Amino acid sequence: NAAYVKFDGKFQVWLAEADFIDLSPDWQQWTYSHIWDLRFGRLENINGENNPDKLAEVMKYLLNIAFISSSQQLDKPEKLLKMKIKAEHGNQISLNFYKTNGKYWVQYDFGNKIRGKYLQFFAPYVKGRFLEISAKDWELIKNAAKFD
Repeated sequence: NAAYVKFDGKFQVWLAEADFIDLSPDWQQWTYSHIWDLRFGRLENINGENNPDKLAEVMKYLLNIAFISSSQQLDKPEKLLKMKIKAEHGNQISLNFYKTNGKYWVQYDFGNKIRGKYLQFFAPYVKGRFLEISAKDWELIKNAAKFD
């Protein structure tokens, strides 16, 4: 969330701190429209797994899986997977994945304390909600989350 700026005819390079916002007409490309955003912090471990290659593989999917819709309540959801994430800044977040009526959903559990302004901003909007993901994306997550 910063950039280096150099003005014509000037020797100095300045660090300009700014939040760059995507104004793309495609809402799925916007910040906070995917399961994880880099602003929330890097992953330290998932379900106790801290192998950097495995974490990078899971992170690749979390960063690129967009939400389709949201719901306050699901009809008889089947719990499929729980990812207990330990992230930067001491955040402990669980991602709970469900299936109901042929659709796949993720729900966040932020625990007791949320650190970091971006995660604090995001949490109230999704807390207690179920966020739909595609069946194809669920398969990617399910396969990536298989830890030895």
